[in-house]
Amino acid sequence: MQLTGILRNQYFACIFLILTACGASGAKEPEVPLGNQPSSPSAAPAARRTSSQSEPQAARSESERATASAVTRRSSVPLNYPRSQVSWLGVALGAELPQRVGVEVVQVFPNSPADFAGLQAGDILTRLGEVELHSPLQLGELVRASSPGREEPLAFERAGKVHLAQIIFEGTPDPEDRVRLALVGRPAPEIAGVVTFQGEASSLQEMEGEVVVLEFWASWCHACRALLPRLQEWDRQFVAQGVHLFGITVDRPSMGIEVARRWGMRHDLASDSVGQVSRLYYAQSIPLVVIIDRKGVVRDVMLGASEERLQELEALINGLAGEAA
Repeated sequence: MQLTGILRNQYFACIFLILTACGASGAKEPEVPLGNQPSSPSAAPAARRTSSQSEPQAARSESERATASAVTRRSSVPLNYPRSQVSWLGVALGAELPQRVGVEVVQVFPNSPADFAGLQAGDILTRLGEVELHSPLQLGELVRASSPGREEPLAFERAGKVHLAQIIFEGTPDPEDRVRLALVGRPAPEIAGVVTFQGEASSLQEMEGEVVVLEFWASWCHACRALLPRLQEWDRQFVAQGVHLFGITVDRPSMGIEVARRWGMRHDLASDSVGQVSRLYYAQSIPLVVIIDRKGVVRDVMLGASEERLQELEALINGLAGEAA
């Protein structure tokens, strides 16, 4: 089956709010920010982080050393697509905080400006530049209004203390590249809490020593259905060489069983209806395919599908399948 760039574009219609987080009110706000306008790729700029004067000098020095170390550990994962000229910060935020200034960080994208500046989940962002922050949407507008390469001070609270980070904005990576920056070259997050409704596997531990082709899909995702024959072809071609195709859906098990029957799915399937595993894999959009080697390290990620990327993944799987366990 030939799959073109049209199928890659289809995945934008298959979006579920997994990376967004909920506050006590249950309201959801978007990741800050999304953006897919093309531009030229740019290298990640240096980031500096200092603490406020309310911290002792020793604490400031320790914080600065930790940030400098984090900068030296930046990913060398190359981008597959041009960056947008729309800036990004690289965080997912909770709902508005009632009766107080600030917005809460619930997730930080690895290798993002927020990550380089040392932000962490649980931080309360209170001020960007001279602007006091009151809502995730407001922060998103401020970030989008900044141009890549611009530097802004960002005040935040952590464990009751006020800190100051220096943010250097970058162009937003393509959605696939954002996931690749977060996962490639790192140990694959463990799969836990899913409900197996077809097959036996329910964790990476049970697939230890195998090459895992992990797909995130859903019953309403047309691009997922179009991709399925290619995944099944890989399953038949490589299963004897220790390659394991495993699908995770946000559908309830009862729905998953029905769709698996209707689509002719034969591989191991599990339900992640609460989104716990999907969040760990940054599966904000689907179909998302993650290739994990025999040592449990993520080797590549594909979001949507194009014939070029499918050929690259197939060559990778073929190479990994030939490696000793």
